[in-house]
Amino acid sequence: MGLLEELGPCFVASDSKTTILNPWSWNNEVNLLFLDQPMQVGFSYDVATNGTLAMDYDAVETTIVPGDFSVDIPESNFTHRVGTFASQELSQTANSSALAAHALWHFAQTWFFEFPHYKPVDDRISLWTESYGGHYGPAIFGFFQEQNERIGKGTAEKGAQYLHLDTLGIVNGLIDAVVQGESYITIGYNNVCFILSSYALAIEKGRFGYIFSDTR
Repeated sequence: MGLLEELGPCFVASDSKTTILNPWSWNNEVNLLFLDQPMQVGFSYDVATNGTLAMDYDAVETTIVPGDFSVDIPESNFTHRVGTFASQELSQTANSSALAAHALWHFAQTWFFEFPHYKPVDDRISLWTESYGGHYGPAIFGFFQEQNERIGKGTAEKGAQYLHLDTLGIVNGLIDAVVQGESYITIGYNNVCFILSSYALAIEKGRFGYIFSDTR
């Protein structure tokens, strides 16, 4: 989402095959590295698996069903989306923010060692997260800070590189589900984003997606 819909260098065009330059991309000002992390998130496939994604907005968990598309690829509709996903095997990915932080630290160490020319000129590194990043963002930067302190004390792994941490950004973050959950009903009615008449019409039709497509 961040790469192709928000702050990346380009957007995906309506034909789904070409791209359009994003004149407001953050990479006009800084070097950007987009990470789908941990494994099985976004394009970080452990095993690329064709399947369908059930579009049930009331479901607690997302349902992805593997499928054989060797003969024919089914069309996407309002009930499901067709695509390529990870294996969904929980044993093949990090199952906590703490483990994800470990994985990203080792990735960053390898990245800046193998590609030193990508290291920022001012040596500063910022991390921007979104949604569930309200959980894993602080965990990642907290772990990075701990490793930096170990490097300073000489107790870190041999060859570990100090990473100058600058800013942790959290966009629309999920930080405390219990506290934030109470606000969903309020913001759903008392909001400044939607026109009330359009919102009421969308609710009447019972279409979650219609709310966003009609009132943007």
